[in-house]
Amino acid sequence: MQKRVILPVINDLSTDQRMHKICTALHDMGYDVLLLGAKRKKSLDLIPRAYKTARFPLWIEKGKFFYLEFSIRLFIYLLSKRPHIITANDLDTLLPSYLASKIKGAELIYDSHEYFTEMPELDQRLLTKKSWLALEKYLFPKLKKVMTVNESIARIYADLYHKDIKVVRNVPFRILEVPKVAKQNIIIYQGNINKSRGIEVMIEALTLLGDDVIFWCVGPGDLLEEMKDYAKSLNVAHKVKFWGPVPFQNLKELTFQAKIGISIEQPIGLNSTLCLPNKLMDYIQCHLPVIVTDLPEMRKIVDKYQNGIILERCSADLLAASIQKMLADEALLNQYAERSAAAAYELCWENEQKILAQLY
Repeated sequence: MQKRVILPVINDLSTDQRMHKICTALHDMGYDVLLLGAKRKKSLDLIPRAYKTARFPLWIEKGKFFYLEFSIRLFIYLLSKRPHIITANDLDTLLPSYLASKIKGAELIYDSHEYFTEMPELDQRLLTKKSWLALEKYLFPKLKKVMTVNESIARIYADLYHKDIKVVRNVPFRILEVPKVAKQNIIIYQGNINKSRGIEVMIEALTLLGDDVIFWCVGPGDLLEEMKDYAKSLNVAHKVKFWGPVPFQNLKELTFQAKIGISIEQPIGLNSTLCLPNKLMDYIQCHLPVIVTDLPEMRKIVDKYQNGIILERCSADLLAASIQKMLADEALLNQYAERSAAAAYELCWENEQKILAQLY
């Protein structure tokens, strides 16, 4: 009999690449896989997948009552099923997953996609932050199998809770052939448009660059409308295209068309400082030169593969100068692209999922 695995995550399944990769790997390993998520009013339809999916349509779309509603509905749902394994994804699904695993006699695996209690969104919400931290301190010592997205976060959790933390990086599937396309001077950002992502810095940098430089901002987020207004206020709206949420299956078709990929997270809180964004890995898999901020996990990658520029600080003038340097020197741009192509053979899901197989 197939072992049944249920993987709850509060994210929108249409744009969550990590969950798709993990569920695909588990399906290929012979598990009966069900991925659970939240459905919001603006959620995109899901493209059919090899594994099962389900989404809860929620009445409340943000704030503490959003998390409360999702947790209650998730707990009730899990009680109605008979899973062998529940994989809780991030702290916001851990409590209902833990309680259900105890009641149903299921194995529990925890996947921390980030250093949750140090997210910048919690900086000004001290009571909320303390509540999440209390929950983490209560549940983490009870966990037997834990994985996370990079070595820095794994080391912190290992030191705090004396656990063996596996690292499964959020790298993409290997692209066997990257198409050769005629490219404009497109700078691409893909991911959530939230606090500390550096979107406003890129928009400001456009004021220092010629009209031939175009910024593609691909993804949803709390600050999407605010960034649109900011681009208008600086008179660069004609140089920015906001794509909104794009299904991850279609994302690489946009990335192929860009000349440079940026990942310019700002170190607002420890979670941002320790990030290793999947967008960086996506750029590399599409053979793009990259520009990143000087944060430890991103520096490791760019230092190792020498495939782009590391900014000393996240500022519009330095970012504009780095973009101009690349675009003005075709040989340098091609050299960075070739190094990303070489890195892509190592930084791919086909290699990373071997660790996942050991964990399960």
